[in-house]
Amino acid sequence: MAIDRFGVWSPHRDSNSVRSFKAALSLRPEPWQWYENKEQATWWVIDGTLTTLSSLTDAFLQQKKYGPIEAILLAPTWNMIEDPVWTFFKAPLSIKLLYTWIDHCLERDFPGMVIPARTPPASALSGLQLKLKRWPNLPHYTVHGNQTDAVSMTLACAKLLENWVSYEEISAFSGNAALFDKILADAKSHGILEISKPEPAQPSAQPPSKSPTKSPEKTDAWSLVKRLLKKFT
Repeated sequence: MAIDRFGVWSPHRDSNSVRSFKAALSLRPEPWQWYENKEQATWWVIDGTLTTLSSLTDAFLQQKKYGPIEAILLAPTWNMIEDPVWTFFKAPLSIKLLYTWIDHCLERDFPGMVIPARTPPASALSGLQLKLKRWPNLPHYTVHGNQTDAVSMTLACAKLLENWVSYEEISAFSGNAALFDKILADAKSHGILEISKPEPAQPSAQPPSKSPTKSPEKTDAWSLVKRLLKKFT
């Protein structure tokens, strides 16, 4: 059976950690492909909270005889590793660390390889205007993350609480598109994300109205942002 150098397999495709890993891969230029059969994949991704590794380790070592292959363990703590063949990534993921490691693996295992260009798939929110009705549960996403992500996600959400913003603008503003896409997806499923198609600007004969008084929610949003910035700077 042919092995795809960009083939990925996981027995835990529905776990939050693996879905975050998949989202991160989708933003890279390589043509990553997810397989149902682990024998076709050179990247194995395991949620360490959902299984024991002993049987998978044996299968991995057997598969490794046929060429380069990587085993990734996503877990909250490193002591869940039962064998050093597994590469540990703390969940939630640090995108920067993950990308640095993937670059190293590709350069080591496939020196001189020309990576085919691929345009990342467009988000379902692409081209739309977004606005949050209330704060998402940000600690759920950033409690194990770095300070930069915590501040960036807070600033991006505060911006969406304040005004309508295009998906492209807010995604770039967030600084971590994969993580922010997850926040937006959950906000949409929980009914706190407003979505609108952009409307062409219409000339108005009316004088510009006075800026409306900010709601308590908006005032609280920017107060939180200021407190966070003071804490992390």
